[in-house]
Amino acid sequence: SGWPAAALVGRKAPFPYWAPEDVERNTRALEVMLQGGASADAVEVAVLRPDGSRFDSQMHSSPLVDASGQQIGWMTSMTDVTEQRRVRLELAAAHERFKTVLESLDAAVSVVAPERGELLFANRSYRERFGASAAGHQRLQAGLRQRDSGELFDAASERWFDVRTRTIQWPDESRAGQADDTSGARLQIASDITLRKAAEEMARQQQEKVHFTARLTTLGEMASSLAHELNQPLAAITNYSEGTLAR
Repeated sequence: SGWPAAALVGRKAPFPYWAPEDVERNTRALEVMLQGGASADAVEVAVLRPDGSRFDSQMHSSPLVDASGQQIGWMTSMTDVTEQRRVRLELAAAHERFKTVLESLDAAVSVVAPERGELLFANRSYRERFGASAAGHQRLQAGLRQRDSGELFDAASERWFDVRTRTIQWPDESRAGQADDTSGARLQIASDITLRKAAEEMARQQQEKVHFTARLTTLGEMASSLAHELNQPLAAITNYSEGTLAR
């Protein structure tokens, strides 16, 4: 931490390397430790340097015993974890941003451990459509019939979905499977395409009407042409008959 021994030896709490905002908390923790209640777990605290700058440290405290086994004090080790803490905070922030993006998607995103049928993750759209269980995920998977993607109709919700799936390695091995499990977890993205299907059906019906109208028009043209072709010989026959009668 940069503090010389002369600045620390013989000093009592609060120590000069304590951050001002942590004095009260550190004092309570020191009292607990002196009473024999020191925790075996590491504690993260902010540490001041002589120049006023600070860093994050991880502190371990344990009893200091002599050769006869008698405790003669306490021993504390301090490790600079500023960089590790920065990386951890950045990862946590990135995770929150990614989770926010997933929550805002209209597509239903879900992850299920296939062996146990456990829902590992579900975004807002999935929860709203299928609830908090893996039933909806498994129902759509069954509808795909061993395919990785496809469009299908879900009778339970009466909606059409464009479903895309793939196998991923889930970070929590204890939930998704053992470390040597090659099956991993199943990621599924289901986009509601009910409106698109309705529009396609409407367009198909309109197209059928257009084709029907076109066929009627063609039939009318053929009837008109046929009537014209028949009218000429019939007229000639009529004129010939009338002429014959006149003579």
